[in-house]
Amino acid sequence: MRKNLLFILTLLISQLSFGQKIESIIEFIVIEDSLVKNRVTYFNQSGGVVCDSLKWFYDPINNSKTFKIRKVSYQSKNKIHEINYDWYIERDTNVVRSFSTYKLDSITNRETQICYEADSLIRFVRETLLSKNLKRTYTKSWEFNPVAKINNTPELTLTDSIFFDNKNRPIRHLYTNSDLDGNIERNISYKNDSVYIKLNAGSFERKVVMEYSEMQRQIDSLKMDYKFKAQPKFIYKFTYFE
Repeated sequence: MRKNLLFILTLLISQLSFGQKIESIIEFIVIEDSLVKNRVTYFNQSGGVVCDSLKWFYDPINNSKTFKIRKVSYQSKNKIHEINYDWYIERDTNVVRSFSTYKLDSITNRETQICYEADSLIRFVRETLLSKNLKRTYTKSWEFNPVAKINNTPELTLTDSIFFDNKNRPIRHLYTNSDLDGNIERNISYKNDSVYIKLNAGSFERKVVMEYSEMQRQIDSLKMDYKFKAQPKFIYKFTYFE
């Protein structure tokens, strides 16, 4: 059994080819001598996520599974709608958790997302401004008390600024929260197959070293919204557009 598993792992990894456009990425968890499918993500030919399905909960007593699903619609290459729901497989039932509309200002390159609860009350409004090496988002949130109309008194305001190098890798992340004093800052550097993260939050400081795999390096260079988990516990299979 162990030899068979090693053969399967080798086969899956050997399928990675970035000369073709990726249609889907399938994530497996290695459990003893078996591969268990955990997540499936589909992309359009521009590299945007169109469907993301994650196994969220498994009840071994009742042998029931629940998946968290995210579906995204586009007009040309621009995102226009997103819906998030839970799929209860045994009951074949979907429960909507939230949905969003998107609008892009082609002049300023500013994208505005309005996120709604299932009952259509507004959860948050997020504006994202993209430039060559910077992604800045500003969020007004009514997370705990959703509102029927956007107002000027949100419960929380958040600002995220992510700076990228010329290989589209994040190198600095500055985060502000209206409920917190000061900023939270992450400085990121890369060396060989590792990524070094230094986190500063007031007087708190932490340094972390993580693996930066070849797969993640290639996905980042393609500007695709996907993060791989650490091998060998997680294994990935790729399919491609013909």
